[in-house]
Amino acid sequence: DSPIGAAGLMGCFKYESDMRTDNLENSYNDQFGMSDAEYTNAVNNGQESEQQFITGRNATAWAGQKPGSAVGYGIAQFTSQDLKRGIYDRTVKKGKSIASLEPQLDAIMDVLKQRGIYDTINNAKTPTDANKTFLWKYEAGNGYTSDEAVLNDYPWMLSSNPNGVILRHNYAEQVYNTYKDWSPKK
Repeated sequence: DSPIGAAGLMGCFKYESDMRTDNLENSYNDQFGMSDAEYTNAVNNGQESEQQFITGRNATAWAGQKPGSAVGYGIAQFTSQDLKRGIYDRTVKKGKSIASLEPQLDAIMDVLKQRGIYDTINNAKTPTDANKTFLWKYEAGNGYTSDEAVLNDYPWMLSSNPNGVILRHNYAEQVYNTYKDWSPKK
């Protein structure tokens, strides 16, 4: 609801998918032999079954992948099988594209409310604070209290400079500064 909260989430979306709703986790484009658009079309037309979408087919798991996770897809690179099932039910089963933005955002909002962090994000004082809450309590799991703890459990985020956590925070600030004065044309 708040521009600061929205920017916080968008910082993570920028890092994860470049804010693309049809983004197949990059390491799987080659593994599946499909572009993002081809994969999206395959899910939409049933060539990629519901079960394959939810579980990730015969994808090779990456180091540190949590049980019950699958291939990342969408604006937030959804890996939770439960979230992917919900998005599938909200889209493909209703004749919409799996890449539809609104159902993906609805799934995220549901989790934020279930975890009791929706208001924390919307009441954050800075985009970085909102981004940290989203990263610590949604994206990385639930229960983190610092960037260092996230980096301990996800050391691959250290492979970029600045690291993946700092990039998310930076993107949140950039999004906010770019759009804070924006208003829809009437």
